[in-house]
Amino acid sequence: MKVVGIWLALLPWLGLCFACQGQVSKQSVCGSRAKLTALEPGAVLFPSNIEPLGLPFPTGYKIQIRSGYGPNAGSQLHTGIDLTYKGNDYYALDLQYANESNGGLGKPVIAPLDGIVALSGWATGGWSNFGRRVVLRHNLEDGHYYHSLYAHLKSIDDKITVGATVKKGQLLGELGQSCQNQDACSSFDWPHLHFSIHQDSNIGGTGTGSSYAGLAVLPEPLDKAEDLERWDTLFSQTEAVDCAREDCIAPDPCADNPDAGLCLPAPPKPAPIVDQDSTAEAEANEECL
Repeated sequence: MKVVGIWLALLPWLGLCFACQGQVSKQSVCGSRAKLTALEPGAVLFPSNIEPLGLPFPTGYKIQIRSGYGPNAGSQLHTGIDLTYKGNDYYALDLQYANESNGGLGKPVIAPLDGIVALSGWATGGWSNFGRRVVLRHNLEDGHYYHSLYAHLKSIDDKITVGATVKKGQLLGELGQSCQNQDACSSFDWPHLHFSIHQDSNIGGTGTGSSYAGLAVLPEPLDKAEDLERWDTLFSQTEAVDCAREDCIAPDPCADNPDAGLCLPAPPKPAPIVDQDSTAEAEANEECL
């Protein structure tokens, strides 16, 4: 009878935890992992003074982390925290639609934050493995500026042009597998979205450029999920905006203070000085692609 009593006492907790399987398993109801990922030295947290960061996908979809933080979680390209000559993508995430054929190839990618389009189109030069990509610039009102990157897109929406303002929830493009000026290449064997955020980074570098230098940003909590790991499945809670029916002009972060250094174009910063012999290595590793 004691054993039966113990099991009856545990049933409510067991029910809660079974209910969380396949959902946002990092939330405190089920978990020992409901805390932020430990921050690597030199990296920074996503600002806590604004509403929490959401996934770059419409609400209601299950999204799976195909590759997680750092080079040992599915992608050797997720490196760099505070380097000056490449994109600091240690905290990048490779995301795909869960339970969808081809990882959700062709399904929507949306902006999780208001911003300004810093780059849009094919990445070339040392960044060519990003394929079709969008880089957004954000003023999060904490004295810094941020860039978010959305790479390997199948297509980019016509409204996403350099200098355009973007509203949270607005369509950026479609999830894809593009790289090296092709819709697919040998560098990647599955469609996914490469998503990362950088603080105080530059726009430039070889070819059509990308976001480089600055600091890697830990994108947590991400739709209330924390301590993210490879193969975690999350529920997107970012409301999509239909720009054919709504005003998609986001607030202009430069309207009140155009000299704040938060507006496009970015304030110029001196390029790092490298020895002649290391120039080729630096360019080759600009995005380690």
